[in-house]
Amino acid sequence: MMTTPDRVVAPSVYPLVVDPIIINTRLLKLLMDGGCSLNIIYLETLDLLGIERAQLQPSAGGFHSVVPGRKHCQ
Repeated sequence: MMTTPDRVVAPSVYPLVVDPIIINTRLLKLLMDGGCSLNIIYLETLDLLGIERAQLQPSAGGFHSVVPGRKHCQ
């Protein structure tokens, strides 16, 4: 029998997979890796959550130095 831990044993060492419920929709196997803080959500996910494009707002900040396969965070 598998038990659920009550805490993260080694934060930012191991990836964490969760099944959160957001706006009455359960997302399965959502990876939280504690990485470089670039968070991407696909339009298909927004559609499944019932979030309309008109509800989105542009961010005041930007991001840079995003190179596939190269690690930039400390």
